[in-house]
Amino acid sequence: MAAAKVTISDLSVVFPPHDDGEEPVRAVDALSLDVAENEFVCIVGPSGCGKSTVLKVLAGLVPPTAGGFEIAPDPEAALPVAMVWQGDALIPWRTILDNVAMPLELRGVSKRERHERAREHLDRLALTQFARAYPHQLSGGMRQRAGIARALIADASVLLMDEPFGALDAQTRLVLQEQILDLWERERKTLVFVTHSIEESLLLGDRVVVMSARPGRIREIIDVPFARPRNRDVTRTQAFQDQAGEIWALLRQDARRAEQFA
Repeated sequence: MAAAKVTISDLSVVFPPHDDGEEPVRAVDALSLDVAENEFVCIVGPSGCGKSTVLKVLAGLVPPTAGGFEIAPDPEAALPVAMVWQGDALIPWRTILDNVAMPLELRGVSKRERHERAREHLDRLALTQFARAYPHQLSGGMRQRAGIARALIADASVLLMDEPFGALDAQTRLVLQEQILDLWERERKTLVFVTHSIEESLLLGDRVVVMSARPGRIREIIDVPFARPRNRDVTRTQAFQDQAGEIWALLRQDARRAEQFA
């Protein structure tokens, strides 16, 4: 395995109670994980197991209660991390071009240069003709592609994706899965991707991290055995179905328990 790009060490996150009489919520407990340079790691687990909390810690949005993490420095990257959320998080009064260009604007890049680079990213995600449109004029899938373009243009060392396709319809989700596969093959970014979908994790990832119900711990880490470059044809193989069944067997009991206490 290549040198670790992201090192998570004995990470625990405890949220204080909202009201008197409530107990603190231990979202993540003593979680350790290494993510290699250029690796695509998917995290799956039952609802409320702390998957998204791990990403928020890596993004600097949630402080660890114990333990911590390290991202290996990259002098060629503009930022350590960039985040893609489940919702597109676009600014409604800005055009798609200006939404995508925003990370460069915040760094003081000239309007001409940032628009030129934003158009290149829009072209890669088949959004060139919508550059002057506003978010409300685009479909959910188009808005999410714009959000991905904005994360890519930020030129971060590590890309974090928190269920980016979770709110999309089934057909759009399939299309975006294929686009992410193509983008990753070209970019080879270190990528940590949270999803509820076992099939999605096996299609996209190099490894699948299976988490337990809250408090979130790593139940198992699975090396995905399917060669790259990869496409949706692999999902129709018996080997893929068998692997998905093994992951579901790990998750079944925790998933049912999580629904009972949701």
